[in-house]
Amino acid sequence: MKEQEFFIKLGRRIKKLRQKKGLRQEDMEDFGIAYKYYQRIESPGKRPANITMKTLLKIAGAFEVEPYQLFLFDK
Repeated sequence: MKEQEFFIKLGRRIKKLRQKKGLRQEDMEDFGIAYKYYQRIESPGKRPANITMKTLLKIAGAFEVEPYQLFLFDK
């Protein structure tokens, strides 16, 4: 899998989990993730966010899932 493809799949997965939880992108600031930075995570386009493990842990915590579940991409 190419890097860009990975970031696109990760962004889609994170977006899906956020929507399932009933959260808006703006709500992620309540979990310590800046809105503009979070937008780039969900929609990497030509400028993907450099996601740290700390941020991934915050996202998993916000969605109440185990961190590995962020990487269960649809086929």
